[in-house]
Amino acid sequence: MGSTVASAATPSEGGRPEGKHCRTVLAKLEPGQTVSRVVSRTCSDQPTDLRKSADTLLMILYSDADWRGGSSVFESSDGPCDFFGYGWGRVGFQTTSFKVYNNCNKIRAYTEANFLGHEEVYYGNIPNVGPVMNDNIRSIRLSGPA
Repeated sequence: MGSTVASAATPSEGGRPEGKHCRTVLAKLEPGQTVSRVVSRTCSDQPTDLRKSADTLLMILYSDADWRGGSSVFESSDGPCDFFGYGWGRVGFQTTSFKVYNNCNKIRAYTEANFLGHEEVYYGNIPNVGPVMNDNIRSIRLSGPA
Protein backbone atom coordinates (compact mmCIF):
# COMPACT_ATOMS: atom_id res chain seq x y z
CA MET A 1 0.00 0.00 0.00
CA GLY A 2 1.36 3.43 -0.93
CA SER A 3 1.61 6.52 1.16
CA THR A 4 -0.81 9.36 0.49
CA VAL A 5 -0.09 13.02 1.20
CA ALA A 6 -2.79 15.67 0.97
CA SER A 7 -2.17 19.38 1.11
CA ALA A 8 -3.76 22.69 0.38
CA ALA A 9 -1.24 24.22 -1.97
CA THR A 10 -0.65 27.69 -3.28
CA PRO A 11 -0.01 28.57 -6.93
CA SER A 12 3.56 29.60 -6.15
CA GLU A 13 4.62 26.22 -4.80
CA GLY A 14 7.21 24.64 -7.07
CA GLY A 15 7.76 21.34 -5.30
CA ARG A 16 5.39 18.46 -5.11
CA PRO A 17 4.32 16.36 -2.15
CA GLU A 18 5.86 12.92 -1.85
CA GLY A 19 4.65 10.21 -4.22
CA LYS A 20 5.05 9.10 -7.80
CA HIS A 21 1.46 9.98 -8.76
CA CYS A 22 -0.34 13.24 -7.95
CA ARG A 23 -3.80 14.76 -8.38
CA THR A 24 -4.22 18.55 -8.38
CA VAL A 25 -7.56 20.37 -8.45
CA LEU A 26 -7.41 23.87 -9.96
CA ALA A 27 -9.73 26.85 -10.14
CA LYS A 28 -10.47 28.32 -13.58
CA LEU A 29 -8.68 31.56 -14.43
CA GLU A 30 -10.61 34.69 -13.58
CA PRO A 31 -10.32 37.80 -15.78
CA GLY A 32 -6.90 39.38 -15.22
CA GLN A 33 -5.36 36.25 -13.64
CA THR A 34 -2.49 34.31 -15.22
CA VAL A 35 -2.10 31.52 -12.62
CA SER A 36 -4.90 29.21 -11.53
CA ARG A 37 -5.50 28.84 -7.81
CA VAL A 38 -4.65 25.36 -6.49
CA VAL A 39 -7.70 24.09 -4.61
CA SER A 40 -6.12 20.82 -3.43
CA ARG A 41 -3.23 18.46 -4.13
CA THR A 42 -2.83 14.79 -3.22
CA CYS A 43 0.09 12.48 -4.03
CA SER A 44 0.73 8.77 -3.56
CA ASP A 45 3.14 6.04 -4.55
CA GLN A 46 0.24 4.16 -6.17
CA PRO A 47 -2.21 5.69 -8.69
CA THR A 48 -5.00 3.58 -7.22
CA ASP A 49 -4.59 5.44 -3.90
CA LEU A 50 -5.87 8.62 -5.55
CA ARG A 51 -9.63 8.36 -5.44
CA LYS A 52 -11.61 9.22 -8.52
CA SER A 53 -13.45 12.49 -8.23
CA ALA A 54 -16.42 14.25 -9.76
CA ASP A 55 -14.11 17.02 -10.96
CA THR A 56 -13.52 17.64 -14.68
CA LEU A 57 -10.34 15.99 -15.96
CA LEU A 58 -8.13 18.55 -17.74
CA MET A 59 -4.70 17.00 -18.29
CA ILE A 60 -2.41 14.15 -17.26
CA LEU A 61 1.37 14.66 -17.35
CA TYR A 62 3.57 11.55 -17.57
CA SER A 63 7.23 11.16 -16.64
CA ASP A 64 8.00 8.82 -19.56
CA ALA A 65 7.23 8.74 -23.29
CA ASP A 66 4.04 7.18 -24.60
CA TRP A 67 2.01 8.07 -21.50
CA ARG A 68 3.93 5.82 -19.07
CA GLY A 69 5.68 6.23 -15.74
CA GLY A 70 4.72 8.56 -12.93
CA SER A 71 1.75 10.82 -13.48
CA SER A 72 0.34 14.15 -12.42
CA VAL A 73 -3.42 14.57 -12.95
CA PHE A 74 -4.96 18.04 -13.21
CA GLU A 75 -8.70 18.49 -12.65
CA SER A 76 -11.13 21.31 -11.91
CA SER A 77 -14.56 21.64 -10.35
CA ASP A 78 -15.04 24.72 -12.59
CA GLY A 79 -15.62 22.69 -15.75
CA PRO A 80 -13.83 22.13 -19.06
CA CYS A 81 -11.35 24.41 -20.80
CA ASP A 82 -12.56 27.53 -22.52
CA PHE A 83 -10.68 30.36 -24.22
CA PHE A 84 -9.23 31.58 -20.86
CA GLY A 85 -8.49 28.08 -19.56
CA TYR A 86 -6.02 27.32 -16.78
CA GLY A 87 -2.45 28.33 -15.94
CA TRP A 88 0.19 26.52 -13.85
CA GLY A 89 2.92 28.99 -12.94
CA ARG A 90 5.15 26.29 -11.44
CA VAL A 91 5.00 22.70 -12.66
CA GLY A 92 6.87 20.50 -10.17
CA PHE A 93 6.93 17.40 -12.37
CA GLN A 94 9.42 16.07 -14.93
CA THR A 95 7.25 15.71 -18.03
CA THR A 96 7.92 13.68 -21.18
CA SER A 97 4.37 13.10 -22.48
CA PHE A 98 0.82 14.21 -21.74
CA LYS A 99 -2.86 13.73 -22.54
CA VAL A 100 -5.53 16.43 -22.52
CA TYR A 101 -9.30 16.21 -21.98
CA ASN A 102 -12.52 18.24 -22.04
CA ASN A 103 -11.75 20.90 -24.67
CA CYS A 104 -8.22 21.50 -23.36
CA ASN A 105 -6.65 21.17 -26.78
CA LYS A 106 -4.07 24.00 -26.83
CA ILE A 107 -1.03 23.67 -24.56
CA ARG A 108 1.68 26.31 -24.18
CA ALA A 109 4.66 24.90 -22.29
CA TYR A 110 7.55 27.00 -20.94
CA THR A 111 11.06 26.11 -19.72
CA GLU A 112 10.86 28.56 -16.81
CA ALA A 113 8.31 29.23 -14.09
CA ASN A 114 5.62 31.86 -14.57
CA PHE A 115 5.46 31.46 -18.36
CA LEU A 116 9.03 32.56 -19.09
CA GLY A 117 11.84 31.01 -21.11
CA HIS A 118 11.50 28.94 -24.25
CA GLU A 119 7.90 28.28 -25.32
CA GLU A 120 6.51 25.33 -27.27
CA VAL A 121 2.88 25.14 -28.41
CA TYR A 122 1.23 21.72 -28.62
CA TYR A 123 -2.22 20.59 -29.73
CA GLY A 124 -3.88 17.43 -28.39
CA ASN A 125 -2.24 14.39 -26.85
CA ILE A 126 1.56 14.33 -27.12
CA PRO A 127 3.45 10.99 -26.75
CA ASN A 128 6.83 12.77 -26.49
CA VAL A 129 7.41 16.52 -25.95
CA GLY A 130 10.78 16.40 -27.78
CA PRO A 131 14.38 16.91 -26.65
CA VAL A 132 14.15 20.63 -25.80
CA MET A 133 11.16 20.30 -23.47
CA ASN A 134 11.78 16.79 -22.09
CA ASP A 135 11.94 17.11 -18.26
CA ASN A 136 12.19 20.90 -18.73
CA ILE A 137 8.56 22.06 -18.59
CA ARG A 138 8.28 24.50 -15.66
CA SER A 139 4.95 26.22 -16.44
CA ILE A 140 1.89 25.53 -18.61
CA ARG A 141 -1.04 27.44 -20.08
CA LEU A 142 -3.94 25.20 -21.06
CA SER A 143 -6.91 26.47 -23.09
CA GLY A 144 -9.77 25.45 -25.31
CA PRO A 145 -11.29 26.78 -28.49
CA ALA A 146 -12.00 30.48 -28.90
